[in-house]
Amino acid sequence: MATLEHICRSVSYPQSISFDQGSEFISRDLDLWAYEKGVVLDFSRPGKPTGNGFIKSFNGKFQTECLNAYWLTCSPFSCRS
Repeated sequence: MATLEHICRSVSYPQSISFDQGSEFISRDLDLWAYEKGVVLDFSRPGKPTGNGFIKSFNGKFQTECLNAYWLTCSPFSCRS
């Protein structure tokens, strides 16, 4: 939450944040933060993967371009000492 707060203070608070409907985004801290800041948490509809194509596309690209590259270069199975 500290990182999100830091970013929002330096840029601005969003009107809403869109999420994929997943258990990783169920957070009391996030819900309280959003309520206090007037930010709407917008969850996609369960069972409707096309409900928010932008988020699905972003998540896929982020995983491919950032997370996979990071894990491949920093995995204990791929790094040699």
